[in-house]
Amino acid sequence: MNPPGSRPFPLLGLVCAAAGTVGAVAYCASSPRVDFGPYFGRISPIGAAAGVCLVGIMALYVLQERFGFYVVRPGGYARARVFAGVWVFPFIASITLIDAMLPFPVGMNVPLPTALVFYPAMGFIAELALHVVPLTLLLGIGVSVVPRASFDQRLWACILCVSLLEAGFQVVAALGPGAGLRAALVALHVFAFGVVELHLLRSLDLVCMYQFRIAYYSYWHIAKDYLAL
Repeated sequence: MNPPGSRPFPLLGLVCAAAGTVGAVAYCASSPRVDFGPYFGRISPIGAAAGVCLVGIMALYVLQERFGFYVVRPGGYARARVFAGVWVFPFIASITLIDAMLPFPVGMNVPLPTALVFYPAMGFIAELALHVVPLTLLLGIGVSVVPRASFDQRLWACILCVSLLEAGFQVVAALGPGAGLRAALVALHVFAFGVVELHLLRSLDLVCMYQFRIAYYSYWHIAKDYLAL
C-alpha cells in the first residue's frame, strides 16, 4: 500500500481523463443509436458524466491521501499488470457460457464505431460511480463504526459490500426470457468481477483496475458483436 501523503496526487491526469470522458459522452449522446436512459434515467448524460467525474476525483484523492491507494503506482509493475490481465479470461469464458445457455437480448450493445468511444467512457464512469466513490464512503464510515478492526478487515468487508452494488445494478441487463436464472448468474458473475477489480485497485492501482474492465468490455461489448460470436 501507498503511505498516505507520500506521492503527489495526479490531478492533471485525472482532469484530462474526466474531460475526455465527458467529451466522449457528449459525442455519443448526439447519436440516435445510443440510449443513456438505462444508465442515467432522465438526467442529462453530459451533466451526469461531469458530476460522476468530479465526485470520483475527490474520492480518489481521499483514497490516496488517507487510505494509501494508488491512482498510478510508480515503478511499472509490468509483470503484475500482465498477470492481472490474465484474470479477465475466466470472466470472458463464464459470460460466454451464460450467453450460450440463456441468450441475452439481441442488439443490447452499442454498435460500432460508436462503441469504441462509448465503452471506454462508460467504463471509467462505472469505476468511479460503482467502485471508487462507494469504497471511499464505506472506508470512511468503517473507521468510526469498527475502530478496533484492522485496515485489511475493514477493507475486505467494504470490497464485498461495494461488489454487491454493481451486481445489483447490472442485473437489469439480464432481463428478458429466462431472466430469473440469467439474472442470478449475471449477479454472481458481476459480483466476482467486482471483487477482482477492487483487489486490483488495492494491490496495484486505478489504472490496472480500469485496464481490466476495458479488456473485458473489448470482448463482451465490442468483439463479440463484430465477430458475431
